[in-house]
Amino acid sequence: MAADSALKVKHGDIFTDPVGSVMDVSVVNEGQATVGAAVVTCDFTASGKAVGTASTTIYNIVGGSTGKDQVHLMGSAADAARCAISSTAPAAN
Repeated sequence: MAADSALKVKHGDIFTDPVGSVMDVSVVNEGQATVGAAVVTCDFTASGKAVGTASTTIYNIVGGSTGKDQVHLMGSAADAARCAISSTAPAAN
């Protein structure tokens, strides 16, 4: 399933911890159909230079609702990230 135009990624806070960097993300489903899965991929940077890429999958985003999660980049301290939906899957039923 191609990226769904009814889905919008929202960036939250980014922070570092002893393990790496964490970006809060949410996916708003502006459509009516439930999306079974949406993969959110983030490119992390530090001082404008790429330090890594990481993803998370948010499951079962009902039409008109928002799914939330965090993307964890292990081993690097980042100060920014740009995130997008890299793939989606339909609901199973």
